[in-house]
Amino acid sequence: RPPMYDGFRHFLFILPPVFILTGFAFELIFMSVHENWSRAIILLAIVISGIYGGIKLHPYEYAYHNAIVGGTSGVDGEFETDYWLTCYKEAVEKFSEFAPQNGTLIVHREASIAAYFAPDHINVIPYRSLKTGDYLLLSARLNEKSNVKRHSPNIITVGRDGATFCVIKEIQ
Repeated sequence: RPPMYDGFRHFLFILPPVFILTGFAFELIFMSVHENWSRAIILLAIVISGIYGGIKLHPYEYAYHNAIVGGTSGVDGEFETDYWLTCYKEAVEKFSEFAPQNGTLIVHREASIAAYFAPDHINVIPYRSLKTGDYLLLSARLNEKSNVKRHSPNIITVGRDGATFCVIKEIQ
C-alpha cells in the first residue's frame, strides 16, 4: 500500500499553530512601533520577498522556498519543488513543437497528466521500457531528473529561479 502522506505532508498539522504564533509575534512588533510609516516599512520588508519570489516562479508559485534555505534554487535536488507535476504542461507544449510524427514520450511518473496536454501526433506511455529514439519525461520528485538515464542529454528543461522542475531526455 502506498503511504497516505509523504514529504512535507507529514508536518501539515504543525502549520496552524505556527501561523497563530507568527500572528502573535507580528502583533507584538506592531504594538512596540507607534508610527504608521514604520509599521508600513516593516510589513513591506516582510511581504516583498514572498511577492517577488512568486513573480519569479510563476506559474509554479507553490514551489517557493525562502532565502533562509537558499531560495528555490538552493533546495533544488534537496527538497520537493514541483510536487504536483505542473511542469508537465510546459514540457509537453515545448516538446510538441519539434516532436516527430508518432514520436513516443515515455513518462516516468503519472503519464496521464502528460497525455492530457499532448497533441495527437505524440504517443504518451508510462515508463516501462526504453529504446533508442524515444523521449523520456522526468520530474524533480526524488531527484529523478538526475538519477534516471543520467547520460542521456536533456533536450527540454522546465524550471524557474535556478531550480529544475522536470526535463525531457532523448534516449540514446
